[in-house]
Amino acid sequence: LLDSYYRHLRAHVPTMPIQPVFSVLVPAPNPAPGELRDTLASLPLQTYGGWEVCVAHAPHLLPEVAAELADFERRHPGRVRVTSGAAFAGPAAATQGAFEIATGDYLAVLAPGDLLFPNALAEVVKAINEEAALAGAPARLLYTDERVLGPGAIDTYAMYKPDWSWWASLTTDYTSRLAVFEIELARAAGGFDVRLDGAEVHDLMMRCVDVARTVNSEVGPPVRHIPLGVYQRARAIGDAPATGVTWERAQENLAASAQAACTRHDLPATARVLGDPAQVVIEYALPAPTPLVSIIIPTKNSPDLLRTCVESVRLRSTYPHFE
Repeated sequence: LLDSYYRHLRAHVPTMPIQPVFSVLVPAPNPAPGELRDTLASLPLQTYGGWEVCVAHAPHLLPEVAAELADFERRHPGRVRVTSGAAFAGPAAATQGAFEIATGDYLAVLAPGDLLFPNALAEVVKAINEEAALAGAPARLLYTDERVLGPGAIDTYAMYKPDWSWWASLTTDYTSRLAVFEIELARAAGGFDVRLDGAEVHDLMMRCVDVARTVNSEVGPPVRHIPLGVYQRARAIGDAPATGVTWERAQENLAASAQAACTRHDLPATARVLGDPAQVVIEYALPAPTPLVSIIIPTKNSPDLLRTCVESVRLRSTYPHFE
């Protein structure tokens, strides 16, 4: 059944009017042996052939890793672009470095050790064309569901995600794997913020939405959700990825991205990291003066119930202006 589905994609997707080239960015500051090899190996298995891979790494790769990359370049001439430099010691800077050598129509980020299922790019092409047919313009921003390796790298579980919400995305990164960007839109948004290791893809998504907004409109572009788990994350949520960024650091950078988004939208709010495990929360400032809140308690002949309601509001509420 799966083979039949893959054959259908290979036959059907090339007949669609929009045939983009995907630049798959692989930020590889200093991957362990096997991680880069396995990630790159998932690309030739794609049922859609319009792709290039852009790898950015720090100098002095381990000899085994350098050999893996050289072997992939030899077997796939013309599809591989590589850049290296001391600036690429972190994942955000490496992702930006890979972005700067990309030549495709759309870009996606694939972390070392992670994999794309063979239907990944084909399903993105389908969604781009479906959006063009329905809305009159191709989708410019897309994301998919994903699967995650569980403890011991044996079992996997699926992450089925909600459709796009600016408010939900403000504090939760659920679009980065697999996130797909129209490359010109990503350039207009300024590319990846090299300071935001672990949150650089999410941050670019938020800024691309803002850049694509029409003047004086609160409605951003449709961010297309593809409800298929076509991306496999190599580590469980909260584990340090191959790039070495801890969950706590990624959440701190996510909070910085959320704070910047609030500032762009003139929201009087503060983004903080709280709790264990660390999570981003938004604390919204109250207006001055605070508005009066009228509390209606529908009751009849039940003084005990009424007393409980009134006392709970009077004793527990932190909001001062109510009646």
